[in-house]
Amino acid sequence: MTRLRIAAVIFAMAAVATGCLDDSITGERPISIDLDITPESPMVDENVRAVFSATGTGLRGVLVDWGDGVVDSLALSGLVVEAQSYMDHIYTTAGEYPVTARVEDQTSSQSATTTVVVR
Repeated sequence: MTRLRIAAVIFAMAAVATGCLDDSITGERPISIDLDITPESPMVDENVRAVFSATGTGLRGVLVDWGDGVVDSLALSGLVVEAQSYMDHIYTTAGEYPVTARVEDQTSSQSATTTVVVR
């Protein structure tokens, strides 16, 4: 290969690599979290599932506060830009409980809250 052709190949590879970089891989992403609880109105001693989906640049962790004194957490590496998972919980007493999921990055946090009515 001639030097001109080698330079063109290197330039083309650099252009393709740069064009592939988007917010889901390396860019800045605003921090956010979505939370779904199922069932929304469980019975005492019934399993309740909190499903969350979080995005942001450099996520460090997700906390779920079940509203009854129990807090569960998921530690993340700080390199994560998306996290989707779930946590399970069982309420032992009837009542209304605010369930809050909070995602944290290096500098901020965002929360989502919903209410579970345990019968």
